[in-house]
Amino acid sequence: MLPRHRVCSVHLATAQHVAATTNGQLLLLECLERDDVTPLIAALEQTVQEGIALGWPVGYTAICLAVLQSQRTDDPQEAEHILDAVTLSDEDPPLLDDIRLLARCAVARRAGDNEREAVLMRQFLERQPMLLEPSRAFDVRLLQYQERLKPLYREGRVHTGVSG
Repeated sequence: MLPRHRVCSVHLATAQHVAATTNGQLLLLECLERDDVTPLIAALEQTVQEGIALGWPVGYTAICLAVLQSQRTDDPQEAEHILDAVTLSDEDPPLLDDIRLLARCAVARRAGDNEREAVLMRQFLERQPMLLEPSRAFDVRLLQYQERLKPLYREGRVHTGVSG
């Protein structure tokens, strides 16, 4: 676990980087509008490299980068390899593995592997008490895919007696 002052400095540095690239969200929107995430991938690669050089945690950024890179290939094995290449630390939240798992679901869908997709979707829904926050899914271009899971998510809540 990082000391409190270290966590604050990491968050501040992250905020400064986002402000410096400012418009991290603006860049994302521009890339999505053009349907070309190449500039976003380049910015994320730079952020990961700088973070590693400074000894900062880069798990979230590295997962986002891997998800976006995995979406650029039609080869499901290559996409899985890209996703698997990110090593998360004990300090990284479990959410990052959930993002990776949702990306694997999308890879299986793109590959037309319905059986694998169904298995991965069940794993995701078992691990993730709620679906990903829409902003998180949006950041890695998985929001549209996650929308496909809503009926399954609602069905699971009905079967467990949870209302919402």
